[in-house]
Amino acid sequence: MLEFYRRCGAAFLVLAFVAAASLGAKYANQESDEPGARQECAEQNCDVTAKPLEPAIVGLFPPSNSIEASYDSAKTAEYDLQAQRWMAWFTGVIAFLTFLGIGLIAATLRETGKVLTETRNTTRAAERNVSEVKRIGEAQLRAYVGVEQIVAEGLVVGAVPKFKVRIKNFGVSPATHFKIAARTTTTDERDPDTKKFPFIDAPVNTDGVVYPQQAFDIVVDWEGQMPRETLSEIVTGQTQVILGGWLSYRDFTGRQRRAIFRSVLNPERIRQGTCMLTVCRRQNRAN
Repeated sequence: MLEFYRRCGAAFLVLAFVAAASLGAKYANQESDEPGARQECAEQNCDVTAKPLEPAIVGLFPPSNSIEASYDSAKTAEYDLQAQRWMAWFTGVIAFLTFLGIGLIAATLRETGKVLTETRNTTRAAERNVSEVKRIGEAQLRAYVGVEQIVAEGLVVGAVPKFKVRIKNFGVSPATHFKIAARTTTTDERDPDTKKFPFIDAPVNTDGVVYPQQAFDIVVDWEGQMPRETLSEIVTGQTQVILGGWLSYRDFTGRQRRAIFRSVLNPERIRQGTCMLTVCRRQNRAN
């Protein structure tokens, strides 16, 4: 594109130079012919006035000043006509060159707009790539703390059931400011309300550090001893035992992360007072 602009600019300069040279040569030729014409007229004037003895013949010709005036008028009209022709030709050339320049300017502006648009798109794409690379890098290096399993023990009459919550950092960097809160509750199958869970506000463990691949247990006690009636309802499925809670921590970027976990005791899996609870992954939202 730049080569095209250089060629058009060179052609524009050559054409303007040729037009100016032609016009200057034309006017130079006209000015060079004018002294000869005037000299011829002056010689004729001398010839006419040199014959005072022939008044009859002299009377047949107009006066010398009239001849010179007529000659000057004719030449002036011819010069004006030539000047108008050249002016019209020169005006046409200027108009052509003007339109050519306007076309070049329009093409330049159009190409400049395309370049700016491509540059803007490239910049946006680069910003998106940088953000995506940063997100992927953080996702690969950050900590992921969640619940690995929940086991219920002591599900016998007269015992105090205990729920062991296994917490693990599945990431590759430590999690700081770790906090967790969990509790148990029961719901009646005839009126289930498992979506709303009364989470406690007081955390069990605060300001802890969970290192990569580190796992540990948090024990949540049942409120009091297990009554026979309650255990019968749990075994028959009339009452559900739910353990739920939340945990929070900070990853290596300092961003606060929070996860909610919720599990349900399956009575068919109770063996000798022990049962592994099913963790509802749908509710384990680790952000």
